[in-house]
Amino acid sequence: MKKLLYLFICISLLFSACTDDSKDSIYDQTPDERVAERIKQYADALESAQNGWKTVYYPNDELYGAFSYVIKFHPETNEVTMYSDLFAEGSSTSTYRFQLQQEPSLVFDTFGQLHILSDPANGKKGEGYQGEFEFFFRELSDDRIVLEGKIHGKELVLTKADANTPEQLKSNYTNSQLLQPQAGMSFFRNLVLEGDINKKVSFQYSASTRRVSTAHIEGESTLTQNKIGVEFTPNGFKLHTPLVVDGRSIQSFVYDEVTSSFKVSDDGITGELKYDDAPPYIVEGIADDILSGGFYSIDSYSNTLVPYVEDVKKDVPTFKGFQLYFQRSWILCYSNPAHDGTNKWSGFRNCVFTKSAEDKIFIDTSALDLAFSVWFYEVWQVNNGAKGLMAFLWDTDGFYIVRESADEFYMVSVADPSKYILVGR
Repeated sequence: MKKLLYLFICISLLFSACTDDSKDSIYDQTPDERVAERIKQYADALESAQNGWKTVYYPNDELYGAFSYVIKFHPETNEVTMYSDLFAEGSSTSTYRFQLQQEPSLVFDTFGQLHILSDPANGKKGEGYQGEFEFFFRELSDDRIVLEGKIHGKELVLTKADANTPEQLKSNYTNSQLLQPQAGMSFFRNLVLEGDINKKVSFQYSASTRRVSTAHIEGESTLTQNKIGVEFTPNGFKLHTPLVVDGRSIQSFVYDEVTSSFKVSDDGITGELKYDDAPPYIVEGIADDILSGGFYSIDSYSNTLVPYVEDVKKDVPTFKGFQLYFQRSWILCYSNPAHDGTNKWSGFRNCVFTKSAEDKIFIDTSALDLAFSVWFYEVWQVNNGAKGLMAFLWDTDGFYIVRESADEFYMVSVADPSKYILVGR
């Protein structure tokens, strides 16, 4: 890498030698020489850290939580090794280079773990997590380097790692898995606060965004809702901004292996995340919100429902997903190419999506009939997965509705809250 760096410097000097230097300058170096010197300073700093650099990266702190990395540069091969808390094990090896265009910058120019955050296949559809892999240099000190993304302008702050940091990222990953709803457990997880606060806070974690959605009664009657990014730590996690309940700030949590739960670790506050069978508060109007949406696709399934979907795929090899048409009262299975060679859609009509409470709906199937083609009906008659999914959807107890985003909702079974789906439009 240093050979390439010096090649860039020499080219810059060659061009500068061709310019008119007859005029006096207050500087001892030409502009190109000064830029090359700055690049060399940053390169020497980045490449001299024996254990690499660590960073907690918020690619967009309004939409996502944090992703932690260790980045180690190898100048002799022009390669960079990356570890992250996205995975339980392993690292990626890619390449990097420095650019002299406009201003000094660092480019990770082949795919590595950092690129996962900019891949449009991840995060928000078509956008990724808005992560970057080209950065301007902004600050330099002995043990701290500040980079700035070229497109979105978010900072990537590097501090020196130690030999144990990659192992700590494994613990981060473990805690990220523990914060997700565990197999067979209720969707609903509440932060139960004791002592002088003595309240429940709805506390729903989204692995796809690394954020928590919270809801609680502030004071005596004000429903307060927040979405807060999560940063995982070797001992638990912390919130990007504090959750404030009745004037008290809550931010840090540790995992207690004895109780298999996360507990608040902030001084003077006693609280624990606990599973429950229902949300602690009713969100007024949320049933109306989902019913006004028209069309939704089922984007993800709880662990308890995934085996049903896999079973359907055995009999429908071209299965793409289920679709819910709230206004038209359809539940359709979508295949591409068409499962029967003719129609990509098959399912049921007269599935009337009905409000049963401010935060609940159910599907009225009293006039159920077939829609489009018969192929899914035929699959449903013999396939246990299809039977299980339809039984889940048609349960007369219905669903609690929990908002995930402007266009996404969870539908959580009232009868068995370990079963739920995420629908989006």
